[in-house]
Amino acid sequence: MKLLHRLWLKINDIGEYDVKYGAWKIYQIMYANNLIKGGNLFTDNDIIKNGRRPYIKCQFIHNGKSTEEMRFSGETDFNFSTQKKSELCRSRYENYKKILERDLAGEGILDIYLEMLNECSQMHHSQDNISIMLQSGNMQGAKGAIGLDRLDVWLLILDMKYRYNINMLQNHCTMENCSEIEKFLNLFDDVYDYASTIYHINSELVDKLIESGKRPLYSATNIITYMSLAKEFWNQKHAFIENQLKYEQ
Repeated sequence: MKLLHRLWLKINDIGEYDVKYGAWKIYQIMYANNLIKGGNLFTDNDIIKNGRRPYIKCQFIHNGKSTEEMRFSGETDFNFSTQKKSELCRSRYENYKKILERDLAGEGILDIYLEMLNECSQMHHSQDNISIMLQSGNMQGAKGAIGLDRLDVWLLILDMKYRYNINMLQNHCTMENCSEIEKFLNLFDDVYDYASTIYHINSELVDKLIESGKRPLYSATNIITYMSLAKEFWNQKHAFIENQLKYEQ
């Protein structure tokens, strides 16, 4: 736990949270068997900045298969940001707060779920809420645009891609980069394989997230479910990182 705490402290430097120095240290722990540069795990020297959002150019190895070198960057998993979102005319945090206040007014449980929302907002910038994502083909743009950056909707979209070949992922990429997404996703058997490898969560949680992704967050009931699933997600990822750190000691 002490080593994890030190990494947490290092993550608090300048820049976007999911691509800060400490974030890359977490990715090295999470993807030690996947992200390969020149036959080895990527190092700090492989992080490319060039005045833009930092990324690495690596192969991703999984299921005995490997991509060519592709660009990967950090990504925030669940978005409980206090930053204003134009589509909502307010931040996601404020939007969820207003719905909770509307639906739970006078029920005596409002404070409980407002506190839960505050806890989720505090976790927005935490090492349990960041993962690697393919930058080639702009998968990050697709996740951000489809479902307003909801992880449950993202997994629903991936499930539709794997199960029914309904593809909404390539609306945010150039013609030249469309094939990059296909090559990367072809490494994984299904959405469960993807979620296990990228997020280190189990299939039961994936099923619950997919079901949540089918519902709009326009009611306190759905928001409470969404927050509960976020906490379950963070607990599972945290347990994985902790276990990996034990092996390194």
